[in-house]
Amino acid sequence: MIMISHEYGFEGIIPEEKVDCFNLPCYAACTEEVKEIVEDEGSFVMDHLESMEVDLVDFEGDNVLLSRGERVARMLRVMLESILGYHFGMELMDDLFARHVDVVNGYLPTAYCKFTTFVLSLTRQ
Repeated sequence: MIMISHEYGFEGIIPEEKVDCFNLPCYAACTEEVKEIVEDEGSFVMDHLESMEVDLVDFEGDNVLLSRGERVARMLRVMLESILGYHFGMELMDDLFARHVDVVNGYLPTAYCKFTTFVLSLTRQ
């Protein structure tokens, strides 16, 4: 997950009170939990559920020339930029994700890392 640390507040990039009041809980559910949540909620019928693992260490594909940090930052940016930009300001997003590239590149050279993505097709009951 992207870290919005007090470093940004201490550097004067983001007012400290904005950092203090931001909370984005994240929970990584397994396939069975996703099914159960949809069924328990009751408003939808699940037509299709597929999970895909993205291996950021042994990555092959169009972005093979990108560093691991760049791949992670791009993936997170797609998911989180609008939320983070709304709260902290869109003008900070390039710098934020560039910093995240450096953090991930410092961690991932020795770490094994996979992300699981779920694709769901739901029909409202």
